[in-house]
Order: sequence, then structure tokens, then C-alpha cells
Amino acid sequence: DGGEKALEAGAGGGGGGGGIGQQCYLTERSARQPGVDLSFCRTIFPEKACCIPAQDDCIQGTYSALLDASETCVARTTPAERALRQLYCLGCDPKQPSYTTTTTDNITTTVTIRICRSLASDMVPQAFDDCGIVVPEERGNDCAGDDVVRPSETYGRGLDGFVAFVNDDNAGKPPGFEDDDGLDVVLVVADDNQNCYTGAGAALRPALWLAAALTTWAVAAAALPGPLGDARGQLSIPP
Repeated sequence: DGGEKALEAGAGGGGGGGGIGQQCYLTERSARQPGVDLSFCRTIFPEKACCIPAQDDCIQGTYSALLDASETCVARTTPAERALRQLYCLGCDPKQPSYTTTTTDNITTTVTIRICRSLASDMVPQAFDDCGIVVPEERGNDCAGDDVVRPSETYGRGLDGFVAFVNDDNAGKPPGFEDDDGLDVVLVVADDNQNCYTGAGAALRPALWLAAALTTWAVAAAALPGPLGDARGQLSIPP
């Protein structure tokens, strides 16, 4: 369960956790090449990964549900949405244990994940205000209902708002890192020169943006009548 995962994440690295050779948080094993290719996060992490395809699929579903405010908004991709995709794929990063610190007292295990300031700055809450986001009452419970919110009104603005947003289990927190009984998962902002999560490396970002743009085009084309809409099933989107 979640508590056991947190303890595993801190194993092998001493009391502070966060060593390169530690186990991945989501899979409780070392990073490896998936036997079946990832779909949503493969462009960001094309080789070894800290997640398996079922977890990758869950990440994609949670991402799509959060941004499903309207058809018009779904048919576009903003820099903030690309940054959110990278954040949501954090659990697949083969380097995830290296910027994760685990501490345990008699009551609570705290997992702290450092997010680089450059990535955090790309997805401050006000960047999502034009469309809004759909926040479920309970992530993973389709019967619990949801609310459409303007993120800056709910979480605040700037980096303080980012911290509030990404520590909401039902909103910006990466799937699989939700709090549990006796387990707190906390995302914090760190300077880029520290050991922190940057998302896609600079060399991979153009490919990620291209994949996002093609996906956006496909969604828009599928909504159109006539031959262009009918051709949606023949469109091949890079994984």
C-alpha cells in the first residue's frame, strides 16, 4: 500500500532517503525498460522508466480528466498544459528516486519531492485560468462528482499557488503520489542547480511539443464533419 511504498522509496539510502540506487516509488523496483512501450510518458522517457504501462495509462486518464473543461480547450495545448504533462509523468522518470527524500517518525512517513523552479514557473495556477480545470471530489471515484474551478482563485498565484496546486491530491499532484494514512507526499520548489525534477530534458522538449501538437490536431479533426473527421482513425500519432 502507500505506506509500504514510501518506506521502500527510502530504503537503501540511509535515514534521509533519495539515493540513485533506490527503488522507484510507483513500481517498488529499480528503473528498467518496460516490456511493453509506454504511451503517454514515452516521449519524455523513451528508454528506462520508473512506471509500467498500466500506470502510464492511469496518468494519461487523470491528466485528460483534469483538463476536460470544454471541447474548445481540449483542442489546444498550452505551455502550461505541456508542463503539467511533464509533472504528471514524474513517477515514470528513471531518476525519480534521486530527487525524492523520505523521512519517518513514529507516526508519519513523509516523502518530499523536489520540483525545479523552471518547470514550476511554467505551470503556475493562473496559466490555467482561461479554460479552468475539472477537480474531482475524490480522484479515481467517478461517482463522487467534480467541480470546475479557476485555479488562481482556488490555489493562489505564482509559485505559492503552484505549491498549493500540486499538493492537492485531486488536482495537480502526480497520479500515484496521493497521501494515505500515515503517509504525506509533499512537492516543493527547488532551484534548478539543486537535484530536482526538470521534466523532459532540453533535447527532448521539441519532440514532446510536436507530439502534443499532433495530438491536439487529431482531437480537433475528430470533431469536424466530412473527410477530415472521417480520417481520424487513420491518423498515426507518435507515442
